[in-house]
Amino acid sequence: MKALNQERTLYASAARTATPSGDAVAIIPNQSHVAAHFIIVTSSVTGASVVPTVQGLDSAGNAYDVLVGTAITTTGTVVLKVGPGIGIINNGAVADYLPLRFRLLMTHADGNTITYSARVQMFSASN
Repeated sequence: MKALNQERTLYASAARTATPSGDAVAIIPNQSHVAAHFIIVTSSVTGASVVPTVQGLDSAGNAYDVLVGTAITTTGTVVLKVGPGIGIINNGAVADYLPLRFRLLMTHADGNTITYSARVQMFSASN
């Protein structure tokens, strides 16, 4: 069955002071998508820093880094890109396939408040 392009919310907009964990971190099963854009929108920062990391997960649940972004310290939009044939940008884009299971981990540097949301747009091979 052909996978269609999809978009999903990974983190609803909220003020956070700590790295999300457990059920707060969505693990997305890949439905034949080869590439994705991870869109992080930061609307408020109070001396905070958060590092976005796209991780793959193997069948045993072991996580591995696919792309580690640059620390986000200001408001605005950051897009991380994963996909074959994508031009490589340090801490921004990687020419690799989207793993079978993946997540976006947002690692907070301290207990200061940062408000952000994150979505993923997943693309099938035929688009």
